[in-house]
Amino acid sequence: MQFISNNIKLKYNVNFEKDNHSYFIDNIVFPSITAIISYFNNTEIQYDKLMKNNELFKKATERGKIIHEFISRILYDAIFQTENRKNYKTIIKNSKKISTIKESLKIIELFYNFFNRIKNDFIKSIIMFETPLSDGKVCGTPDLIYYENNKAIVVDFKTWKYFNAEKINKAKIQITAYNYLLEKNNIFTSNIGEIWIINENGVNINRFNITNQLKLEWQEIMHTFLKNNSNKEKRNYEN
Repeated sequence: MQFISNNIKLKYNVNFEKDNHSYFIDNIVFPSITAIISYFNNTEIQYDKLMKNNELFKKATERGKIIHEFISRILYDAIFQTENRKNYKTIIKNSKKISTIKESLKIIELFYNFFNRIKNDFIKSIIMFETPLSDGKVCGTPDLIYYENNKAIVVDFKTWKYFNAEKINKAKIQITAYNYLLEKNNIFTSNIGEIWIINENGVNINRFNITNQLKLEWQEIMHTFLKNNSNKEKRNYEN
């Protein structure tokens, strides 16, 4: 599910294959923002390798996917004025991911109740959700973008049970990268980002300024990644 306002024109037509998290422009594969940021986070990569067969880790991953899916449904229903709330419980109960149902349902209900309180005014300001963006070099898909005073704000949904300063900083860089893609598509931004932490405690909105330091950090990460991969492709070609 994705939505883009009729008055927004993007430079690139990006195709996103969800199953393998791959981006294509004219059948050419482009790196994703999440992959680029993770590439520079060796601790996270090693942790993921260690935990990939751990049942609790798998359950948390599936829970996050389910919650993201239903947040998308709730947003879609609100924007297009279709009401599927009665079906949410049924859809979850019919899911094969039985172990995550009860916990996911509680969180989805909390988000629905939160969004229902703000949606009448908020949906009028939404300009995009789950819409792939690109600058012709990298691609990414922000969860949600809305206008405040005619300037775009990027929202990223996180379903963390536990988080620390490192996780918050990584999310800030991710949002900074999406903000960069908006600017490359000639969309005015407010240089404000929001991390919506959605869990058993409800919805906590972490609003922050996209500083020059965050922008420099993203630029350094992106350029280093592109340079390293360009050199790798060159070496493979020469061999």
